[in-house]
Amino acid sequence: MPTKHLIAITVIYLILCVFYLFWMTWHTYPGFPLDDSWIHQVFARNIAGGHGFSFNPGVPIAGATAPLWTLLLVPMWLLFGPITGGVALGMITQWLAILAVYKLTERLTEDKSLSFLASILSALCWPVIWGALSGMEIGLYSAVSLWGLYFYFKSNSPDDRYSYLSYLLFTLAFLARPECGIFIVAAIIRDALIAIRSRDKRILPWIVKISILLVLTVPYFIFNNKTAGGLFPRTYLVKVRGKDLISSLLGGDFKTAFKASTIYPLLNVQEFFINIAKINPLILIAVFTGMFKIINSSFTDRSKNIMLIALCILYIPLIGVFSPKYMPTFQNYRYVTHLILLMSMLGTLGFFWHSNQDFERYKRYKKPFFILGAVITLGGFFLGLAFSLFGGDIAPLLLRYPAGFTPDDLSVLKSNVWNICGGISITGLLVLLGSILICGKVSRILLSVKGILIMASILAGALISVYKADLYANNVRNINESDVEPGVYLRTIQKPGDIVAVNDIGAIGYFSNMEVLDLKGLTEPEITIEMLENDSLLFEYMKSEKQVDYLAIAPGWYNYILKRTDVFKKIKVFSSDNCTEVVGDTTLVFEAIWPDSAGGR
Repeated sequence: MPTKHLIAITVIYLILCVFYLFWMTWHTYPGFPLDDSWIHQVFARNIAGGHGFSFNPGVPIAGATAPLWTLLLVPMWLLFGPITGGVALGMITQWLAILAVYKLTERLTEDKSLSFLASILSALCWPVIWGALSGMEIGLYSAVSLWGLYFYFKSNSPDDRYSYLSYLLFTLAFLARPECGIFIVAAIIRDALIAIRSRDKRILPWIVKISILLVLTVPYFIFNNKTAGGLFPRTYLVKVRGKDLISSLLGGDFKTAFKASTIYPLLNVQEFFINIAKINPLILIAVFTGMFKIINSSFTDRSKNIMLIALCILYIPLIGVFSPKYMPTFQNYRYVTHLILLMSMLGTLGFFWHSNQDFERYKRYKKPFFILGAVITLGGFFLGLAFSLFGGDIAPLLLRYPAGFTPDDLSVLKSNVWNICGGISITGLLVLLGSILICGKVSRILLSVKGILIMASILAGALISVYKADLYANNVRNINESDVEPGVYLRTIQKPGDIVAVNDIGAIGYFSNMEVLDLKGLTEPEITIEMLENDSLLFEYMKSEKQVDYLAIAPGWYNYILKRTDVFKKIKVFSSDNCTEVVGDTTLVFEAIWPDSAGGR
């Protein structure tokens, strides 16, 4: 990478980061835009203090979905404190992810100017900046997964150092974000197919790669099983709640399994492809064109090109299959920011990769590509029409408890289905647009106005990113007012040994310095799914098993507990307006006064 490119990318990235931080401090005091960021900081503080991987000191628990990030935060916490350390680490790792876009683009196209443009436009995607400053693992999993892809493409044989390095990075990506396990699965499948086709009988490369995978992940799985009762952390188990394909099949819930294999993936796809166009519409509408050009590229191994595009297409629906509770746009794309970077790269290639491309060879692919887009577009429309006509017969078959299904429920469901199908049709239109953009005549027109398009794309990304700084500032303010301030308040009134029950455990756990009962079950194996779905059971658990001294909750999450005014006496109210990152606008703090007849503590 030329030094001038590195400097320019870094300067643009830092300007945006500094602007976001400045705008945040203009609206509130320094903090994080998610309460989950403070959860990581509690774990980091306890590890640094010699209390092990625990939320409540000395009680080991697999309560962090991104353990690699938590461990990296420990030295940052010791050196710089929670906020500066978390933001600095996020900025560094996200910067590395943007540089990975440059290197991967260069590997795919052998064009440094195009690589420079792709990395600039990637840095101008606002979720990338938001993620860098979030205090979360977003930059880490983006960096290790994208550098893993780069070294995978750089590898020329299954036993060279780049191949081993790519497996190492893919495994680290899994430890930084479990969904990134899809990367290493894709690499294993592709390598296995190549080995079978080439009749490569060498076993040593496979032994080394599987050893890398096992050495890094077996301790993770053992710790999860010992402390959380499963292969994955409590955070995953609680958030999925048996709605994924595997859990529903094992539990014999075939209706949920059907939804996990069809409806949830469709929801994810339409949600993702509609909304990425809002990040930089002039670039991301050409995503499918970029995919097509990479598949037909002769610069790199075609099977690797196909693997990359398969990853980009299947990653989102597979999340719907295995982790369906949260959409890909949830909390400003915090689970899929590495895909935003890849999509920005693909859109850049779709619009601007013209050199060394033979326009004529696309002609035979134009028709099937166009037909595919038309089928998706019309399919979404007719699927919505079919449900409008026959939804009353279909809907009860998909419900676990069809007896309570009312005509009003059906009306709402039909409206939601139309929204989903509309999203599918829009995705199909993007495919159709991709087929148009690869036409020789259209490509030549784009080439003739390339400079104008480049400036317009940069301007669009910059303007949208600057505009979204207000979202970041508001997110931080919400967390400060709804979570940090209740934690600070509780610290002023708590006595040694006091326990607080909380639904947002991060900031309150960090600042209150109290033992926390996690009402969402992220760090409490004793909290069952049934309790999460029925808060009267949570109350009975507190009454008989763990009597708390204080309660700090968002009232919209609980019904029964709020009715128990005989036990919980309201002592403080914290409010935050224009809430974009917390449920509701209020956190209520109660003092618990248990009757003498209640069970033990």
